[in-house]
This record gives sequence, C-alpha cells and structure tokens, in this order.
Amino acid sequence: VHALSLSALVLVFNTFLFFSLSSQNHAQVLESLKNFDESSPEAKQAFIEDAPKIRKQLLNIYLAPYRYLGEFDRVNVMKVIYEESFDLDLKQDFWVQRIFNQVARPLLYVGSGEGMIQDQHLARNLYEEFFDGEIQELEREAIRHAVQATYSREQREAGLINIGEEKVFLEKQSLDLKEHGYWAELTLNEVYFNPGHQQEEVFYHFKLPEGAVLTGLWLSETPKKTHAFQVATRGAAQRVYKSVVRQRQDPALLEQVGPRLYRLRVFPIFPNAWETKQNRKMYLWMNVQLLKSAEGDWNLPILTEKRNVYWNDKTEFLLNGEVVKKSASWMPEHLASSVHEEAKSFKISLANHTLIASPAPDLETSLKSNVAVVIDSSFSMFSHQEKLEEALAAWRILNIKPKHLDFFVAGSKQDKVLKLASPHLDPSDFFGNLSLKDFLQEISSIQDQYDHIVFLTDKSLFRENLKNFEVAFKKPLWFYMVDGAYPRSLRDDFLDQLYTQGGSLVTSHEEVLREIAKYEALRKTLKLLALEGAYAWSLGEQTDLASEFESKALAAQVWIKHQIKEGAYKTKEELESIHALAKEAKIVTPYSSMIVLVNETQKKMLEEAENSKDRFKREVETGREILTNPQSPFEVTAVPEPEEWALILVAFILILFHFYKKGYRFNFSGIKF
Repeated sequence: VHALSLSALVLVFNTFLFFSLSSQNHAQVLESLKNFDESSPEAKQAFIEDAPKIRKQLLNIYLAPYRYLGEFDRVNVMKVIYEESFDLDLKQDFWVQRIFNQVARPLLYVGSGEGMIQDQHLARNLYEEFFDGEIQELEREAIRHAVQATYSREQREAGLINIGEEKVFLEKQSLDLKEHGYWAELTLNEVYFNPGHQQEEVFYHFKLPEGAVLTGLWLSETPKKTHAFQVATRGAAQRVYKSVVRQRQDPALLEQVGPRLYRLRVFPIFPNAWETKQNRKMYLWMNVQLLKSAEGDWNLPILTEKRNVYWNDKTEFLLNGEVVKKSASWMPEHLASSVHEEAKSFKISLANHTLIASPAPDLETSLKSNVAVVIDSSFSMFSHQEKLEEALAAWRILNIKPKHLDFFVAGSKQDKVLKLASPHLDPSDFFGNLSLKDFLQEISSIQDQYDHIVFLTDKSLFRENLKNFEVAFKKPLWFYMVDGAYPRSLRDDFLDQLYTQGGSLVTSHEEVLREIAKYEALRKTLKLLALEGAYAWSLGEQTDLASEFESKALAAQVWIKHQIKEGAYKTKEELESIHALAKEAKIVTPYSSMIVLVNETQKKMLEEAENSKDRFKREVETGREILTNPQSPFEVTAVPEPEEWALILVAFILILFHFYKKGYRFNFSGIKF
C-alpha cells in the first residue's frame, strides 16, 4: 500500500510538473505589449505593477535560444530519423514527431509562430521601448551566464555584456607626474595579462579634468615602447581599428566621444591558458597634459566604464616610482602639487595668433538668466527618483532674481514639453522611453523663451541616437545626468552643435551653475576664448609678457575648442585646418584620434582611409553585441552549413594539437586506404 501510494504521489507530482513547465505565455506577452494602449491610465498602472514579471518574461524570450533545446513548431529530429532509417518521405506533421514534441514540450520554445529568432528581436525592441534601456546592459549578468553556459561565439570587440567582466588582469599600473609649475605631464603605464583561452579587448571610457589634453599613446609586448601613435582623422582611425581587430592584429585607439569624454581600446590582449612555455603580456603607455586646477592641485582622469579589464590587491601600483596601495578606482582623483607659486600670465603664438593665459577670475555662479528646467519622465528615471528629488530641491532654493526659472516635463508620446505648476512627479508619471530626437522636438516650443535649458535625465536618453534625424537646437543645453553616468555613444553631428550652441554633460547641481557662469562670461567678453582650470585664455596682440606658455598641446586644444565653438568646422578647408593643428601639436580632439599600428600593412590601410572623402565621419558605436545562437539538437538540417564544416575542422585540429602538446604521437603508417 505504501509503495503504491508513493508511486501515485510521484506520478501526480510529475504530471503537475510537466503541465506547469509546458505552459508558456510568450505569445501573449509579446502580443499584449505590441498592442499596448498608452492612453489608458489603467493599462499603465497594470504594467507598473507587473513590470518585474514582464521584464523577466521578455528576458526569457530574448534568451530562448540558450534556454530551450529548440522550437516546438520546427523540431524535426524524429521525422528525419524515420526517413533515413526506412527510406521514407514523410509529411511535416508525422505522428511520431507530434508525440515527441508533446513529451519534450517543457524543453521546447512555444512562441508567436513567427520563429524564435524573430521573437528574440521583438523582445529586445519591446524591452527597450518599455524599460528604456539596452537589454544587454541592464540584464548583462543573466545574458553573460547564458552565453558562458552554452557554446556561443562572442564578437572580438568588448560589448555591453563585457561591462565589469573580469577577463584581463591589470598586473601593474604606474603613474608618473612631472610638474612644470602651472602645468604637468601625467604618464600612465599599464601591463595586462590575459589568463583565458581567447584574445580579448580592453576598453576604457573616461572623463578628463578641465583643461587636460591627451598627448601620446604607445603599445608593446615588451617593457620598451615599440609602437608609437599616429594622429589621424576620427573616421579613418575608427574604420582601420575595426578592420584590424577583425584580422586579430594589434591596434590601439584613443578618441574623443563627448565633452571631455574619451574612449580607449586595446586589442588583442593575447591568451595564456594554452601557452605553458610563454608569458605574453601587453604594455600600454598614455600621456596626458594637465593644467593646475583652481584649487591648486592636479585633477586626474575619472573612469566612467571599463570592459574586460580588472584589478585587485595583487595589482602592483606605483606612484612616481614608489609602490603604494592600489585604490578601487582606476587612478586617484587628485594629486597634491609640490610646486606652490603665485599665478601669472603667459603668452604663446599659435595659428597666426597670440594667445594669453591669465589667472582666471572668480565666477559668479548665482543664476541671472532665464532658465527652463526640464524633467525626463521616461521609465528609467523611476529608479533615480531620490537623486532627482535632490536635484529639484537644489533648483527650488535658488535665488532666481532678477530672472526667472520654470519647470517642465518631457516624456514619451508628447508633442511638446508640459509646464509644471509644482516641480514634482509621482511614481506613476514615469513611463515609456524618451530618445534624443523626441527631446529635441519637444523643447522646440520653448527655446525662444529661455537663455538656457537644463535637462534632468540619465544616459538612456542617448540610447536611440542611431536613428536618422536632423539635429537642431538654438540655446545651450545642459544635460544633468542625475544617475551620475555618462552615455557611451553620441552622434558626432549632435556634438558639433553642442560645442557650437553651448552646453555639456554634467553630474552635479554645482557643475551646472559653474558651466552656465562660464558660458555667460565667454559670451560677454569677445576676446575671451576659454576658462580652463585656473586660467582664462584670451586673444591678444604682441605683448611685453616675458613668460612663454610652455605647453603647445594645451594651447592648441584651447584654440581648436574655440574654433569649433565658432562653427569653423563646416567646410572641408576648416576641418583640414583643425586637424592639421591637432597633428602638429600631437593631441586628441573631437575630429582627430590617436591610433597605434604595428606593421606597414596597417599603416598603408590608414593612409588609404585618410584619403577617403568620409575620413571625418565616424559611426556611432552602441556596444550591442551580436551573439551566436547555439544550434538546436532536435532540429536537423540536410547538409551542414560551410561555417559548421569549418568549425568541425577547427575543433578536430584543436583536439590533435592538444594531444600533441601532451606528448602523444600518432603513427598512421599501418593504415591502408
């Protein structure tokens, strides 16, 4: 009796488990989101309540090729076995196959009927539309786990799912600061070691301090600088880098991708897991010239994102040749100055002009302009409500006389920004997504009424900047990133206008006020070119100043930024003039990048790219990876694709190589064919 009861219980449990796992509502989720009624408050409220569940379901559909063994409608393994075994020509709905599909249903994907891959793409688009973010970034841990648990060929370039991943160890980092009174030269030297099985790319996204400029980049497999940089047009450098990476050769690329925002990529960091007799490392050097800050110290670059590379307490860290404890950050935020002297004025001749660098005056940061503060009401801002409220509180207490301050809200599916009686949003107000295109269209109705527009947003605003649209705005735009994160990809035409019209990306209330004050000071004084660090730059005649400004790189950067601000980049001749000065001064600018190449073939590629008409045009890189979906064991194709034959051959060669490294030797002399 007990045995029968136990058997019955197991049978009932397994039956319940089978039907529970067989129930899939992928099609219903996709259909409901495709036909979602955003005009219905009830529908919005229901979505917000079910958001975690919907998010999980969309992720499951996106990862369907990794979580299921095939598609319910496309599995054909039993049909093929019967056809090949008994020389039959069976119909698609063979009864044995139907029974097999029902038994294996918990392991098979049941979707909309359009196909698993189509559902996967739709799930990604719906996720980004409703949750206002890249699924590969927001769900990267789950995606990374799925990719690592199943065979999948990742792309060679570090993408979104590689953010924070620990693949390349930073074995040693050295910082050397040479002070020259009012300016300094910082040299960063890093040594990378890859303990894995495949080549990896090291990716840094970082922000330079005010008044800093990048002046050098080198790459080597030895402790000596072997391969030096070239300054090339941004489009040509990007295309050559990506082409060389596909060939698995050594390049490095350093480029400006936003206001004081830069991107450094190094490839390949060679694997060491299979090389027992070698210890291959990659050495990188990067030079930065710095102006002393208004506080009298040296502000260093700040890391905003890293991919594949990591460090820990085993990383050796040297500061000016002395071993010190490595901090959790990429490098210290500040270094104290050992030279304390009274600030004075300097002159330098550059581009047929005389530039004067004088001690910067104190800025009046109280608000004296008409300002519109616009709040981003997209879904991603829901998670930043506390920081958003802090930012709004700071704006409320401003002394706004004699001008005025108004609050607006921008959101999805709106024609224009809406004015708020009270600067406050309820949780239910955060919904949908807002792109840069939508934002620029919405603020067009208020641009003529205000001197500055401050937009409280996060980096998701720039996610959909690949769509073609005309970038146009009239007033300075200050993007206050309340999440403290910077976008990794910005359209170059948008950056051109941002540099010209005025504006930037900032992460604090104080920084917004300071940037507005700098803009107003530059606007009111025609000969004033820039306010950088502790110095104000202006145009002057030949003066009696005895002191020459020693850093041509820092001065060239100021002049190029001024030229861009004046719109002197709209013709081929103007762009060539800006690039020529960048090459002469050996610096990175919005139009000129640094690339390290290691052989004559690569240099020839760069030379050809530099002669192309679109050498200044650069494509936006989102970091989204194209993953290789694993093959279903229950879906049989008649003949393997050429790529599959190549993989089989590569796998066979690797097996033979493994046995050869282990000391095995094969003798085929006795085999007869």
